[in-house]
Amino acid sequence: MEQLIKFDDLPREVFLMKETLNRIVSILDRPAVASTPNQFNFDGLLNYLNSIGLSMSKSKQQKLTASGKIPFSKFNNRLVFNKSEIDEWIRANTIKASEESNATLSLALTANRTNRKVTQKLA
Repeated sequence: MEQLIKFDDLPREVFLMKETLNRIVSILDRPAVASTPNQFNFDGLLNYLNSIGLSMSKSKQQKLTASGKIPFSKFNNRLVFNKSEIDEWIRANTIKASEESNATLSLALTANRTNRKVTQKLA
């Protein structure tokens, strides 16, 4: 039921309305906190990896998941990726710049067994 405001109460009511409006504006002006969830579904993991600068195709993620190379859990037949496990997996699979030349050499040796010239030049 709507309460009628008397003319004498108008200044006080306007003051209360202004205070309420100021509180609402201050809440709306707060910056939104961008929080990252602790768990991701399949598409959420792709978005998370892209947001931290590690782009990965959907098919690559499917292959890594199917081969068990990326940590995941299942809940009600759905894949669940834990953020802390993914972050640890990223750290464990990141090659440091000092190791990059050794990794490139290793890849060159194992990538194409028919190319014996690379092996002969290194020997």
